[in-house]
Amino acid sequence: MKQNQKQMKRDRDFNLRLSEPEYIYLKKCAEGAEFRFKNGRVNFSGYVRSMLLEKSGYKNTTYLRQLRDVAYELRKIGTNVNQIAKKINQGYIGSSEDLAELKAYLERIEKTFDELKNNVPESGTKKGVEGEN
Repeated sequence: MKQNQKQMKRDRDFNLRLSEPEYIYLKKCAEGAEFRFKNGRVNFSGYVRSMLLEKSGYKNTTYLRQLRDVAYELRKIGTNVNQIAKKINQGYIGSSEDLAELKAYLERIEKTFDELKNNVPESGTKKGVEGEN
């Protein structure tokens, strides 16, 4: 985790001028989006940074790696559920209600995985932007 924190060190300063209505609008959006520090305060900088980078096509590779890790774990869970369902079908354990419940869980996992897979882009940054200062 420490290595990722060093990679994500934000040592560049960027100033942005806003009108009062623009500022108020963005503050309300940040509050509504639940961008908060651990102590509960609104993380206005995090919200604005996220919106700017997202609109420009920049992708956070640390975030993508974490999403891929979650996808991997979901596949492993799905495999375990399939093994349990096979044992139930073979009559070793459980009942038809157990099987129905496991199938419902498996369908939820598959749906979540498909949504996740469709929302994870392949590249880390927008082509032509990587490494620019």
